[in-house]
Amino acid sequence: MSSYRELSALQAPAEKVFFAFSEEQLLEGLAKIGATREEVVSGVGGVIGREADVREFHSFYEKNIERMAKECTVDEVFRHEWWNHECGLTGDCEEAMEIAKNIFGEDCFKDYDLQGTVRQLQKKFNEIN
Repeated sequence: MSSYRELSALQAPAEKVFFAFSEEQLLEGLAKIGATREEVVSGVGGVIGREADVREFHSFYEKNIERMAKECTVDEVFRHEWWNHECGLTGDCEEAMEIAKNIFGEDCFKDYDLQGTVRQLQKKFNEIN
């Protein structure tokens, strides 16, 4: 069983896809994968590659999210993302909540003591800052 920290750090192999934010990067990426503009598509998040390779790239993350839902808890994900998104500084835990909802579903906080957890995390944040 893996921890959320381990699973969230995994990255899909990117030998057959690339990201480009300029014409120069697009041309470099096309050369890297040996493709022409006509042979590639752009996927979610701006990943570029041949259609099958883009699907494979996204499939990696879809499977990883499925693993997270099975191997992790809402509490583990929320606490990790609360710290990761510096919620103690901003006072806004919406991003941390959205990530947990994307993994576990919209009602994942139904039986979760969100207010108590946030109070506990904020207290610890205040103690170390």
